[in-house]
Amino acid sequence: MAVTETLLSTLTAKARQMSPFITAMAEAGKTTTEITSALQEIGEGVRRADMLAIVRAARDVVLKQPLVEAVRDEFRPTVRTMVAPITTTLRRYSFLVKLEGTDLVSGLKKTIHVTVSASNLLTMGEAKAEALALAAEISQPDSGYSSDMSIDATRAVVTKVSDMNLVQGI
Repeated sequence: MAVTETLLSTLTAKARQMSPFITAMAEAGKTTTEITSALQEIGEGVRRADMLAIVRAARDVVLKQPLVEAVRDEFRPTVRTMVAPITTTLRRYSFLVKLEGTDLVSGLKKTIHVTVSASNLLTMGEAKAEALALAAEISQPDSGYSSDMSIDATRAVVTKVSDMNLVQGI
């Protein structure tokens, strides 16, 4: 189960507020004891049951990430590789794509994440092509996007696929 709106609605206000912090620590491989200690260090308290629900949801996404990255470009992801979305979108499917390349401003190596949304399930190659096209579009000087997003992308990796029909995960 991903950290979905369904899960968020069951949490206390403090747990919802601390959810990004807890999720990031869980994805980094921290134990629940380490997460609890880190929360105490910053002066925040979250009910243990709420924290464990967030950690389980985050680890579900982490466990599925290698599965989705292994899907070849000519294939479409299956329900086994998908997670429930965190927020609702206008389109059914969303692909989180990690783009690696060179920063057009500084010339340094850079990684950004973009989301590709589609009404129909795309192949992995189609999702990557859409993300690369989006990167080229937002890197244009007159695009209206921040220069922080400008990248000459050389590699695209789909790291997460969400299906709006998966309300409670798999």
